Amino acid sequence: ADFGIALAVSAAAGGRMTETGLSLGTPHYMSPEQATAEKDISARSDVYSLGSVLYEMLTGQPPHLGGSAQQIIMKIITEPAEVVTKHRKSVPPNVAAAVATALEKLPADRFESAKTFSEALGNPAYTNANVLGAIPSATRARRQRATTSAALVLAALAFAGWAWSASRPQPTGSGEPRFYTITVPDSAPVVSGRDQYDIAVRSFDLSADGRLLVYTSSHDSATRLWQLRTDLGTASPIAGTAGALLPTISPDGRALAFVVDTQLQRLTLADGAVSPVGTVQVISDMWWPSAGQLVSNMLGACLRVVSPNGGAWTLLVPKAPCLRSEGLAVSGGSGPLILSEGGVITVRDPSTGRMQPVRTAGAKDTTDAATLVRGSWPLLMGDRVLLFIRDGALVAAPLELSKARLTAEPRTILTGMRVEAYSGAAQLALSAEGTLVWTAGESANLSRFVWVGRDGRGRDTLPIPPSRINSFALSRDGHRLAYSVTLPGKRSLVRVVDLARQVVDEIQLPEEVHMGTWVAGDTALSVLRLTKNSYSRAVLRVAGSAITLDTSHAEFTASSADGRMLCGEGRMWPAASPRDSIRFDTPVTTLDSISDLWCRFSPDGRSIAWGTGGEGLFVAPVDAGALRSRRKLAPTGADEPRWSSDGREVYYRDANQWFAVSAAPGPGGTVAPPRLLLRGAFSQAFSSWERGPDGRFLLLEGPPPMRATHLNVITNFPRYVEEKLRGAKPE
Repeated sequence: ADFGIALAVSAAAGGRMTETGLSLGTPHYMSPEQATAEKDISARSDVYSLGSVLYEMLTGQPPHLGGSAQQIIMKIITEPAEVVTKHRKSVPPNVAAAVATALEKLPADRFESAKTFSEALGNPAYTNANVLGAIPSATRARRQRATTSAALVLAALAFAGWAWSASRPQPTGSGEPRFYTITVPDSAPVVSGRDQYDIAVRSFDLSADGRLLVYTSSHDSATRLWQLRTDLGTASPIAGTAGALLPTISPDGRALAFVVDTQLQRLTLADGAVSPVGTVQVISDMWWPSAGQLVSNMLGACLRVVSPNGGAWTLLVPKAPCLRSEGLAVSGGSGPLILSEGGVITVRDPSTGRMQPVRTAGAKDTTDAATLVRGSWPLLMGDRVLLFIRDGALVAAPLELSKARLTAEPRTILTGMRVEAYSGAAQLALSAEGTLVWTAGESANLSRFVWVGRDGRGRDTLPIPPSRINSFALSRDGHRLAYSVTLPGKRSLVRVVDLARQVVDEIQLPEEVHMGTWVAGDTALSVLRLTKNSYSRAVLRVAGSAITLDTSHAEFTASSADGRMLCGEGRMWPAASPRDSIRFDTPVTTLDSISDLWCRFSPDGRSIAWGTGGEGLFVAPVDAGALRSRRKLAPTGADEPRWSSDGREVYYRDANQWFAVSAAPGPGGTVAPPRLLLRGAFSQAFSSWERGPDGRFLLLEGPPPMRATHLNVITNFPRYVEEKLRGAKPE
C-alpha cells in the first residue's frame, strides 16, 4: 500500500516517482523489480512486500539485512531469502512455504494476488518445492546462475542511478525537483515537542547534506529524539535524549544540540557522548548557524549566543536593543541577519546593530507601514531569494539584500504548512544542499472558544469564528467576553462580545495587547501593552459600543469585586489611595518575569492569589502582613489562578492540566495537596482560560497536537522555487 499510494500521488502530480531510479519506502521491503526501478510494477510486487513484512513478524528481522541501502538492494536482487523455519522452527510448514512463494525473485513465481497468498497461509496442505528441496540440483544451479546473471546486469545498470538519485538528495541546481514522503515508524511518530508551559516548538531538523533527519517523538508521555537516515531508509532512537526538545544539527552534521528542561546539551553523533553547554530559560527555538555559535530564542528574553562547547551567554547583536524574533537566517553563514521582529521581516548588521525593515518591490516611501514585508520564520536561498511563512503558507520573493528590498511581489510556494500555536513555530527544515522537509496540516495558530466541564466532559462551542487569539477575559457575570487577536506587524484587534445578545464591538491598536481582567464593575478591562523591549499597563473602557484606551491610570492587573482594591507588580493598594501600597511579592522589573504579574482577589476581597511560573502559586491575606504571611499552594509551573465562587478553592493551570487547591490552611497551617480536575491539549495564550459563573471552564481549542508518520520532501527545492517565481510550471 505504501508504494502503491505514493505511485498514485506521483501520477496525479504528473510524473511517476518510480521512474529514473527513484525508489520509495524502506529498502528492506522492496521487491526486486521495485529495487531495480522497473517501470511496469504489478500487484505481485505488493505481494513481495507483504511477504517481507510477514517474514519479519515471524522471525524478528526482514528477509535481507545489510549495512547500507545499497547492500540490501543487492541482496534482494541476487540472494534468496532464508526459509522462515531456519529462524523459527515452530512456524507451520505451509506458512513457511507460502512466505517463500511470496518472496520469489521472479514476479511470475509469486502469488498472483493477496487473496491467493491468504488462502495458502490458511491451507495446511500448501507446499513449495524450493522450501522442500524438491528441485533437482542441476535445475536449481541453472536457475540460480540465470537469475544471478540477469540480476547482476540489472544491478550494474541501476545501481549508480539508484545510489545517487534515490538514496542521496540531489545537489542544488542539478536535476528536476522530486516530490516524495519520508515514512517514520508508526511506533515513533513525529510529535510536537512541547515546553514546560505546554507550548509546541519546532520538532525536527535536517543535516546540511540532507542525509540525516532528527526528530522529536514520544513514548508514555516522555519525549525522545530519533534519527532517520534518508540515504539508508533506517530509523532509530538516540540514546541519552530522554525529555529532549528542539533538535538542532551542527553545520558539519557531526553533532546535535537539544534542550532538556533548563539544560542545553550537545551530543556527538559518532559515539553518543553527551556534554552540557549551559543553562537556558524557557526556549522557543534554537539555531546552529556556524561551528562556533549556538543561538537561542528564549521566551520573554533576547536572542543570545553561546559556544557549543559551553561558556557564557552573550547577546547575538551586542550593539542593538534586545532582539526577539520568530525565526532566524544568516546570510552566507556569518553575514547580515534576517529576522522577524514584531512580525516584520528585517535585516540586521551583526556588528553595528543597524536595522533595515525589508520593504516590498517598488516601495518609495520608507515611512509607509503598508510597504513593510510581514511574515515569520525567514529563510534565505543564496542571499537572493527570501522565503517566509505568512498565513500558514510558505511564500518566496527575490531579494536585493544590500537594500533590504524585494524586487518582485511574493508568490505562494506551498500552502497548508503546520504552524504551532502561540510560539508560531513552523514545522519545516531546509538543508544547505537544497532539500526541504515539512509537515502539512492546519495552522494551530487558529483556535476557537469552548466551554468544558470541570471534569473535562461536555464541550459547547461558542459561535465565534476561529482566529489567532492571544488572550481573553470573561466578565464576572459571564455575559461579556473580551479577546485580542494578533494582526500582522504585532498589532492587535480587541473584540468585546456580548454573549447573550451576540453583539460584537471592536478596536484596533498599534501594539501587541493582552487582556488582564474586567474591572470597575465590568465596565473596563486592564490590559498589558507589549513593545519590543518593555511593557506597560492601560485600561480599555467599554461604554456601549465605544471602546477607548486610557493610559493615564496607575498600572494594575485586577481589582476586587467591589472595586476598592487594586493589584499588580507584586503589590496591592486601595483604589482611592494608590500611594498606600502593600507588597505581597518581590517586584517585577523585566519581561522575563512577566508571569509574576497575574493576581486575583477572592470574591469577598479578603485574600489574594497569584502565580509565578518560576516559583509556584501563592495566597495571602489582604492586609499589611501579606508578604510575611503568604503561603505556597502549588508547585513551580502553576499559573493563571482563578477563584471558586465561594472563595474556598483556587483553580490554576499547569501546562495541559488544571487543578483545584484549598485556599484555607489545614491543621497546623498545612496545605492540602492539589487535586487534578482535567487535562487536555487546549491551546495556549498569554491569558488562556477563564472560569464561568456556572463552574465550567472557558478554553481555547485548536487542531490536535501534531502526530505525523509521513513528512513531505522536495529535492532541489531552490530550482522549484525559481520555477515558481518565473511563473513556470514545475514538471
